[in-house]
Amino acid sequence: MTKTALIIGAGFTGVCIGEQLRRDGVAVTLIDRVPVGDPAQASFGNAGLLARAAIIPAAEPSVFAQLPKLLFSRNSPLRLRWSYLPRFAPWGLGFLRNASAARVTKIATSIDMLTHDTVDQHIQLAKGTGAEKYITSGTLTYLYRTRADYENSTFANELKASLGCIPDKLDLADLQAADPAIGDAYHFGARYGANGSISNPAAYLQALFAHFQKHGGQFVQQSVTAINGNEVILRNGDTLRGDNIILAAGAWSKSLTAGMGHKVPLQGERGYHLLLKSPNLTPTTPYLVTDAKLALSPMEMGLRCAGTTEFAPLDSAPSQMPINLLRKTAQEVFPNLTWNGEETWMGNRPSTIDSLPMLGRAKSNPNVIFAFGSQHLGLTIAPKLAQFTTQIVRNQTPNADISALTVDRFD
Repeated sequence: MTKTALIIGAGFTGVCIGEQLRRDGVAVTLIDRVPVGDPAQASFGNAGLLARAAIIPAAEPSVFAQLPKLLFSRNSPLRLRWSYLPRFAPWGLGFLRNASAARVTKIATSIDMLTHDTVDQHIQLAKGTGAEKYITSGTLTYLYRTRADYENSTFANELKASLGCIPDKLDLADLQAADPAIGDAYHFGARYGANGSISNPAAYLQALFAHFQKHGGQFVQQSVTAINGNEVILRNGDTLRGDNIILAAGAWSKSLTAGMGHKVPLQGERGYHLLLKSPNLTPTTPYLVTDAKLALSPMEMGLRCAGTTEFAPLDSAPSQMPINLLRKTAQEVFPNLTWNGEETWMGNRPSTIDSLPMLGRAKSNPNVIFAFGSQHLGLTIAPKLAQFTTQIVRNQTPNADISALTVDRFD
């Protein structure tokens, strides 16, 4: 008898899981409150990076020295709406408790397990679909104001190297030889291989989804209000049933887990992008600008400047300050940059206090599998989460150590 699966959430995680399960012979229905690839999804506006090298969590030992500047500088890539502080404080304190060297070493090891073969994972999943044309493999260059800024990150650099992320070190002359458009604001680069990028994340997601539907996958556009046993209750009053219910609703997963009795410290971490249309120059590689904590990604739609972090209620209006920082930083990196038109966007990343996703069967309901909480790495690790989720549906032991991702670790 064919197994059935309901997947709540049709962003990158949900669609990749759905397509992997479909190929495994499972009858799959994806459920989302908006169409796949809609700007309301966090998957729409990411930096498009397959970031194998992004294995150090944001909470790492140096964050304590950076906190005053991060919290109070007008040019900070971190913004906290102070009216939100009472609701944010428990998550924020838990986040900082995970910034010790010992905890970060364990967390980074788990992230590396999820990211180390990201490009191959995406190529394998997209092969034979309309999505494969959007994948590019290559390098990812981290930009630093000075060489000293890089060298002062001793802990992070040594931890990365121990996990196989060893960069080519580039001085300003090297950077400008590779990309003459770079100005003089950033004097040092660390270039990592075995990374990749997606030239149009929304189109890539929609192409994977179209292949899923073409070969029998189903989609229901509705909000989910509750999970009860092997049933999903929709806002319109309908009920769907499945042998497995996979919760992959990103930042909106928290309310459903709470209804099941789980205490998940999940925070919507708001990120922004500024798309510069018809730019007069195209970077030779994606860049991560370390002090501004943003990515500059060449895409088929233009140059996408994506990143920053804002903590505020999920449904509150976007802010203008992050957009201004994105624009300012792009012009610092590329002083001769011009463009013709802009688009802006804001979305909520699903972040846990330990920067690791929740993956596995719920203790309160074995019909339900959690697969959310990918923070900044949703696109990067989506095929790997799909692979592990498929093994869990088969009641097989995943072929990697996922013990750090256990779904009851905060209960």
